[in-house]
Amino acid sequence: MKDYHICKCYRCNHKWGTVNEEPKRCPKCHSTKWAVPVKTGESSPRVRSVSRSMIGPDLMKEVVRRYAEGESCTAIAIATGISFSDVYAIVKSHYAGDHILV
Repeated sequence: MKDYHICKCYRCNHKWGTVNEEPKRCPKCHSTKWAVPVKTGESSPRVRSVSRSMIGPDLMKEVVRRYAEGESCTAIAIATGISFSDVYAIVKSHYAGDHILV
């Protein structure tokens, strides 16, 4: 019978149980260096999040205006440099219940 081991990732602090004594990677962050302590000054991987609040009201109006003129969310995202998900969220909030032109 195999032994059950508790492993901890030094990169994302995830703990998991496994029968493998030396897993190849962390199941959460997929780091292959999960068992190597992080050096001082080295940051752990984090997801970068940008909130829609960073998009000013003028830019939001521009997105809504372009959409009202018939541009798709994809075309607006490309033209303005705003991420597609942010453009879609802005349009969805102004056109709730309508089918959104992607």
